[in-house]
Amino acid sequence: MKISSHNKGKVLNFVKSYIIIKLSCNIHTIEVAIRILIFSSRDERKIELSYEEHRWFDIRRWKIAPVVMNTPATRMDVRKNITTGVSTFTVQTMYQRAFSDKNYL
Repeated sequence: MKISSHNKGKVLNFVKSYIIIKLSCNIHTIEVAIRILIFSSRDERKIELSYEEHRWFDIRRWKIAPVVMNTPATRMDVRKNITTGVSTFTVQTMYQRAFSDKNYL
């Protein structure tokens, strides 16, 4: 479900009133709860849609690209010793990625 910018205020007010009624908490707790809710939903979307090429658009839409994309691109090197049967897994850095605010549309 997509929430338009017109309805965002209504949705936030609904979430705040729901939290106040159900949890009987103050405004500071509400702000923390909303941040946790946003983080949880973003994390769930990252996991569920990881192989469906939605992540790039989510990162740009949420304006978190400078934090997420300014990390090294890594790969997993897997080697199996034929004689012992033991596999070793090593994380290797391929290159340093760079994303700045000018890369947004």
